[in-house]
Amino acid sequence: MKTNLYGFIIALLLNATIAIAYPGSPFTATDPTTSSSTAPKASVTGFQCTSTDKRTQLTWSVNNNEMTGQLELEKSVNGKEFKTIAIIFTTDETGTAEYAYRDKEIAGNTIYRIRIIQKNGQTGYSTVIQRY
Repeated sequence: MKTNLYGFIIALLLNATIAIAYPGSPFTATDPTTSSSTAPKASVTGFQCTSTDKRTQLTWSVNNNEMTGQLELEKSVNGKEFKTIAIIFTTDETGTAEYAYRDKEIAGNTIYRIRIIQKNGQTGYSTVIQRY
């Protein structure tokens, strides 16, 4: 609970948007005896971008969702400098979960990526996708 409150405060300080996650399927069980050093890492799959003239719809899945503390959606116009535009608090679902975000600020050539922050503090990034 404290993590979500701290994340909310950070989002307010960053002037970022907070998105709501919705669970997906299929769900798989995990072994509670797995140690954190050998536990699987969360990963983003199926990161997609659908664009219209007025918005960009981003969708993706997170494997090993139960390992994820939160996701940060980042945006760049040059591919070098990324800015956090949304903090997504993950669901408590195990296995795979589906997420979506609608970016209403449209720029011509925009690059997106997701920063994965795991519950154990490790971070990683998704592949980047581009909106033309």
